[in-house]
Amino acid sequence: MKKYSKEGLGLMKVYGVKRTPISKIHDYGKTTEDGIIIVVKDDKDSSVWLPSAFTHLIRHLHNDASINTKRKTAYSLCNFLNHINYHANLETDPLFKDLKMGGLEKLNFHHLEHYLNHISTKQRVVKNKFTLKEDVKLLDFQTVKKTENTLLLFYEFLYKLNITGPDTEIQRVTKETKNGTISTLISPFDHDPNYFIDYPPTDKKNSNVLKDMDEDVWNLFLDYAFKYHKNIALGVAFQMMGGLRLGEVVNLTHDAVEVFEDENYMSLSIDDRQKQLFLYRGINTEYSQVKKTRENQPVFNFNGKLFEYWKSHMEFLKKRKSSDNHNALFINSYGDPMTGEVYQKEFAK
Repeated sequence: MKKYSKEGLGLMKVYGVKRTPISKIHDYGKTTEDGIIIVVKDDKDSSVWLPSAFTHLIRHLHNDASINTKRKTAYSLCNFLNHINYHANLETDPLFKDLKMGGLEKLNFHHLEHYLNHISTKQRVVKNKFTLKEDVKLLDFQTVKKTENTLLLFYEFLYKLNITGPDTEIQRVTKETKNGTISTLISPFDHDPNYFIDYPPTDKKNSNVLKDMDEDVWNLFLDYAFKYHKNIALGVAFQMMGGLRLGEVVNLTHDAVEVFEDENYMSLSIDDRQKQLFLYRGINTEYSQVKKTRENQPVFNFNGKLFEYWKSHMEFLKKRKSSDNHNALFINSYGDPMTGEVYQKEFAK
């Protein structure tokens, strides 16, 4: 347990997030998948990053979660640790005085209060990937609350390890739902007058981002895709007429599709097929995740061209040489299963 308190603070520490391949041995062989670890800069050699004990928190919270979920949690934790380390070593704020020598054992909710107020007013530069224009924005309310919840889980983790004192205990409330009993954190900042967090406003400003396409626009969009981007055009049709996510499209195989032309729709089996399609190649699968598996996902023939798109894609695949018998419905220029990252680049074109 002391490895956490000894590692944190005391000296100027800098934490970061590293993606690294992790090998796992299964009954059917060895697979390699992307993993997330937290690293800390070596005190003696700033060019060296060492694995941090805080990686165990990511495994504790998100052992079976997507790489993207692990990455977001890791960055939230590292940003918080870097914030309190910076102020502890700056020695100008009495709030952080005890942290300088006592490390995480002296951590309390006022330190988290300080950090949440910091990110609630912090400006960030956002670049639109389509126009390449930059804009300065504040974090929104939901983003700050998600960060707060993640860091409260960190506090709960330290408390259960007896690293922090009784004033950092997190209260929970249990609720009965149709899916069973769930336990929810109670934020200490909600009703305690000893804390004040200046959250961003909860009312959202009207966005000028296009959320819905008129029918004539998305028909033109599909026609353009089938003319110039045949490798992903069927996937675009599945997204528009079936509501599929990016990761769900690239995880499709031939046997995941049923065609019901007489009934004017197609049925898809949405499943996580990463081990079959991607992981054996040891590549980045951040955009190839399936959030929710399900059977019989319908794709409706809204414009009367769905089956034409399907037949066109089958002809396209016949002309392309597949690298092996992977059964992927979408392939890249090498004949390998197309990852979400490649699909996203093709879509952005």
